[in-house]
Amino acid sequence: MLKDVSIKAIILILMTIATFLPTQTQSSEPKEINMLYASIPKILTQKHRNDLNTLRDAGINAIAVKGYSLNEIQTKIVNFRSDPTLSRFELIIDISGILHDFWNLKLPNVCEKGSPYLPDEINSILKSITSLGLSNSFISGYYTFDEPAITISQTSKKGICKEFQELVYEKIRSLDRNKEKRPVLISNTFWSLSDEDIKQTMSSSAQDATFLEVYDGDIQILIETFKTLKRNNLHKNNYIYTLPAYNTTECISPNFNEQFQPSLEKSIKTVFEETPIPSLGISYFAYWPENKPDFEYSIDNCKEISTSTIEHLKNLPDLVITKISNSPQDFFPGDPVEFSVEIKNIGNRKLPTQWIGVLILIDDKCPTSGCMWGGLTSSLAIGETKKISINGNGSWRAEAGMHKITALVDDQRYAIEAKKSNNSLSRTTSIQDKPDLTPTDLYWSPSSPSTGTPLTLTVEVENIGNITTPNDWIGVLYTINGICPEAIGCQWGGANTSLAPGEKITIGTSQNLWTATPGTHQLGVLIDDQNKINESNENNNTTMTPITIK
Repeated sequence: MLKDVSIKAIILILMTIATFLPTQTQSSEPKEINMLYASIPKILTQKHRNDLNTLRDAGINAIAVKGYSLNEIQTKIVNFRSDPTLSRFELIIDISGILHDFWNLKLPNVCEKGSPYLPDEINSILKSITSLGLSNSFISGYYTFDEPAITISQTSKKGICKEFQELVYEKIRSLDRNKEKRPVLISNTFWSLSDEDIKQTMSSSAQDATFLEVYDGDIQILIETFKTLKRNNLHKNNYIYTLPAYNTTECISPNFNEQFQPSLEKSIKTVFEETPIPSLGISYFAYWPENKPDFEYSIDNCKEISTSTIEHLKNLPDLVITKISNSPQDFFPGDPVEFSVEIKNIGNRKLPTQWIGVLILIDDKCPTSGCMWGGLTSSLAIGETKKISINGNGSWRAEAGMHKITALVDDQRYAIEAKKSNNSLSRTTSIQDKPDLTPTDLYWSPSSPSTGTPLTLTVEVENIGNITTPNDWIGVLYTINGICPEAIGCQWGGANTSLAPGEKITIGTSQNLWTATPGTHQLGVLIDDQNKINESNENNNTTMTPITIK
């Protein structure tokens, strides 16, 4: 183990590891954190490895790495990434111990009313921590505070004030702006805190997601928890539900599927109806092979707890997009395009009745005209498919070029589901510009006619668009003074051909010739008179030229 490695050497090792590890690309999919809150032994036995691999295969994707110094955290990260079992997990950097210790040492100076500040030591630590996050793709979040309000009910000291929490958050986000890839996390529970206590110590602006402990399957207690959350306007954060995969005295199943999950769903529906609070994932307080703090059994030494945790992970709803449709089916630049999608629950549990939203992105972002969305309030049975029309904020005006069209289901993250990393479907489409026919020259023969001379009219047609016209009839209608002369009817011509961009063709007529009459007349032409060619501009198909006959 790396007990005596210098900080400089550790950073060098981390940079080397990052060079050879596959990087994670940005995507439109929501961040998914299914975390194992655990104490990982320094030496892993084969049983430990089997346990951890089973949990990873079931859906756990992150482990928090906690240390009480920067050196300890860096050493642990190197150990994790060097281990074949632990390297399968993403890592959340837990600096809550450092921040709590600093608060206790500096109280109350760092948070005096009206003038909170971040000391130089904290600024330096946060800079080093975010450097790790920015340079290593396996870092998936920053855990800053663990129950910062709880000291109110346990000691005579004030809890960590929310201003200090907010300053830590602002500093991290100024150094690392990618909150989708690496959110800032805080654990908050209400316990017996009053609304005034919560007001002093809990903020909606100090984190990107909150660990919310669901330690009691009693539905009334859960309802009161969510009422408190809503009453204090903390319900718009992303939440990670933390479930107790442990027992204090006996080895029995926590009944996540039979008790906790139904109680959680019912209490959320009672308080929030069909628009529940956003969910970023699930955390299990869970795996403690070393000395356990205040419980006796957990996943590592109780098969019933382990089985219940794995079954819960595997028996949740799972929403995916199966199809993206557009109307019209074929479209060109400038055309309004509307979308619809089909969604499916591929999980092993029914999705309870709630709002199911879908967002359409063009090239991984909302168009300049605004985000296009749709949705419905519904449940979704196992294997059930439903169609959702995207009717919010109008249609997309197609633009020429290659585009990535993405549909994202549960864009507001209301669903508690097995995965959020499979909530999007993308396809690419190449939108070519339309052809554009226009008359560039109109002339007649003879060039200087006199009264009584039959005129042959000819027009030069050019495709000024960006793609070739289909191999079809390009018709031309000739007019005299804006009409077809009554004596001879309409003069027309045409050709069965295709025109490449920039290509020209001359089209004339040798039938129904107009016999020149004295005076000044307007000779006119209409290109594609039968409207067979779908053009980018249908308003430049005509021209008129004056002619004087003596």
